Amino acid sequence: EWAAMWSRGSLGSLGRFQLRERLGDGGFGQVYMAFDPRLDRDVAIKVLKQLNPSARVMERFYREARSAARLDHPNIVAVYDSGFDDGRCWVAFHLVSGRPLNWYRDQHRLDPPTVAKIFRDLADAVDHAHHQGVLHRDIKPANIMIDHHGRPRLIDFGLARRSDLESSLTHDGAVVGTPAYMSPEQALGFSNQIDERSDVFSLGVILFETLAGQRPYASQNLLTPPSQELSPR
Repeated sequence: EWAAMWSRGSLGSLGRFQLRERLGDGGFGQVYMAFDPRLDRDVAIKVLKQLNPSARVMERFYREARSAARLDHPNIVAVYDSGFDDGRCWVAFHLVSGRPLNWYRDQHRLDPPTVAKIFRDLADAVDHAHHQGVLHRDIKPANIMIDHHGRPRLIDFGLARRSDLESSLTHDGAVVGTPAYMSPEQALGFSNQIDERSDVFSLGVILFETLAGQRPYASQNLLTPPSQELSPR
């Protein structure tokens, strides 16, 4: 009933937030534009799809939200709050007025100096997160917003790992990320080998794609066995 009410367009509320528009739908959660009457501002609120999650899932969800909340960088979307209402876990973020990188790239002629500036800022943001012990694990164009000033904003830090809710992502065999932008260790399911270099690899793929107009390799080859094209670092 909760999901059906939202899909009809009468978004209702979640806790103190007034849900106004659905912005995205991912594997583990949905993102909505919402109004926070307590602070009189619009926010982006990400809601876990799983209803009444177990204590273990909730603990991991909020632990990762706390990790993301530690990040303080102009090119990383800030976490405002988190909570549990109506059987749902949620995290509230700063609402960025802008477009995803892939849309922005298609609508604007990006010369190499402009691309270099965008990715210099993104690399600095990723470096900041890594120094805080936070891995993204799902860097892709859809998670890079370009605001109205042309400034890149990285979203979903510390939350993308929630793509596997019921098992530890440190176990081998858990494929975490978006296939087209995965590092070899992600694509092959070597989850315990995912580290800072995995994020850098994904950022490099996006940089190549933004400059060249195509990815550096065919996405259908990403999930080949270790004995073939890809091997873990």
